[in-house]
Amino acid sequence: MDKSFVIKIFLIAAFFIVFIAGIPITVKNYRRWSSVSTSVVKEYQRPAQTMQSSENKQIEGTDKAISNQQDSQINNDDPKNGSNDIQDSGSETSTDHDLQSTDDGSQVNQGTQDTNNGSSQEQGIQDPSNGSSQEQGILNPDEGAPKDQNINSSDNITEEQKSETEASDNNNQDYNERVDNTDKTEKENMEGFYISKITDDIFARISGKSYPENCTVPKDELRYVHIRHYGFEGEVRDGELIVNAAIAKDVLEIFEELYAVKYQIEKVRLIDEYGADDVRSMEDNNSSCFNYRTIAESSTLSNHAYGRAIDINPFYNPYVYTRSDGSLFLQPQGSEKYVDRTVDAACIIRNGDVCYNIFKKHGFSWGGDWNTKKDYQHFEKTD
Repeated sequence: MDKSFVIKIFLIAAFFIVFIAGIPITVKNYRRWSSVSTSVVKEYQRPAQTMQSSENKQIEGTDKAISNQQDSQINNDDPKNGSNDIQDSGSETSTDHDLQSTDDGSQVNQGTQDTNNGSSQEQGIQDPSNGSSQEQGILNPDEGAPKDQNINSSDNITEEQKSETEASDNNNQDYNERVDNTDKTEKENMEGFYISKITDDIFARISGKSYPENCTVPKDELRYVHIRHYGFEGEVRDGELIVNAAIAKDVLEIFEELYAVKYQIEKVRLIDEYGADDVRSMEDNNSSCFNYRTIAESSTLSNHAYGRAIDINPFYNPYVYTRSDGSLFLQPQGSEKYVDRTVDAACIIRNGDVCYNIFKKHGFSWGGDWNTKKDYQHFEKTD
């Protein structure tokens, strides 16, 4: 017989022997793991069963308490009883437990006992005069058994519950103070972008400068806007503006959008850092808004005086026009090169570019669209 054939027969026989011998072991192990699995399930369910048993005992105890309460009520109603502890139905008692503050500042009181109200929506109310109720945990004589056994009484309020109530009241008070505090941030979107009213600290920075003694614009009509922007080197910088309250939201969103597209603005500082001197600010290429001043070479108040105009990168976007005598008016000095709007510079504002489109989308008009005078740095919104 061929030797290889014998080896094959031997290997097949060995396989079947091992397979048959392994069956009892597999069955034994299966039973063992099945037993372990059953034990684990029982241990897992045991806490739930214990909890249910505890709840059943609590319900039984509550039933007894309710029964005693009903017996006490019957004895008090008996004319033969020498004492009468029935409360006057015209009185109101309430607890301060579980006060909740709603979004509109009002408070909903849960756990109140009110015998005057024909219907009630509070939780934990006992109202014998109410024919129908929506409460949870109400004892109604006509219904036999309460809907919920969790009945609270003002006499059973613990010191811990009182402390929690006081803490809740304090939290509500703190929240309302934060909302009412006009010096706090009114609107904050992205990090570093927010609006606030003119605080005393901010007013001290502008008083006597951009806000002189003869300023006719009420301080309450102005807003402080903090923004972020990209500089000429691609670095992120913080910026500050004082604007009219009517356009504050638009201004914030405009600079958020400019920041999102990484539009480069060299500086955005309060003009008060330049002594409210508009020429100095423009020569330093500072972008600014509020400054109680007149239009250049005029006695008419500028829209900057009302906080309704913003100049962007003014050195590269000059204010230029031809005077009646034929001479050229130009601000700031030294920006003659940029009167030619075909000069290649990233910060030159042109009709239809990204800066122009963002301002226009928010209802601003551009000085570069004016006919007789060209104020390429200037955006304003007067509506």
